[in-house]
Amino acid sequence: MQGIAGILGGKGGGAGSGGPAGAVAEPPGRAQPVRAVPAGKGGSSKCTFVLATVHGDVHDIGKNIVKLLLENYGFDVKDLGKDVPEEDVVRAVVKYHAPLAGLSALMTTT
Repeated sequence: MQGIAGILGGKGGGAGSGGPAGAVAEPPGRAQPVRAVPAGKGGSSKCTFVLATVHGDVHDIGKNIVKLLLENYGFDVKDLGKDVPEEDVVRAVVKYHAPLAGLSALMTTT
């Protein structure tokens, strides 16, 4: 396994790390709201949302409900499925330039 640092080009991402866009980090300055359809645009352009159930967990009912709601509100959801390793989530966020990612876990097992 390459690890998250390798996927991000040797940078760990995170707040203040200078990691690439899509890495989990606080934006510099004032945060802008994320909209499913950017303001002033038609319905053709959507915000991408990467969604997955964490590695070691196969309970995806909640994730599927969230996916349905997000799609109904116009988000472009990239569902990675269940039992997804963290490296795959990071790769998908980078690949799709997703400003949002959601991870599902049954708290008693993971």
